[in-house]
Amino acid sequence: MGADDCETLHGFRAGCAITLALTGADLCEIMDHVGWNRRHTAPYYMQLAKVLRAEGASATLADPDVINVVNPWQDVNTLS
Repeated sequence: MGADDCETLHGFRAGCAITLALTGADLCEIMDHVGWNRRHTAPYYMQLAKVLRAEGASATLADPDVINVVNPWQDVNTLS
């Protein structure tokens, strides 16, 4: 995709599936949207239990004090 050396379409697909799951989409709809055919594939790649754990990254991002976590990284951020 070119924006980041670590970015892959595989990661984008999993991220899309996680986002759809968190917005309440049905598992069959998610699988159809990202192109998964086997029912065990979706839970394997989404790993929602890890995403939603209390000490996970999503909890950090949801914290009202997230700015204190983000500020140290501002010098490497090239977004405007």
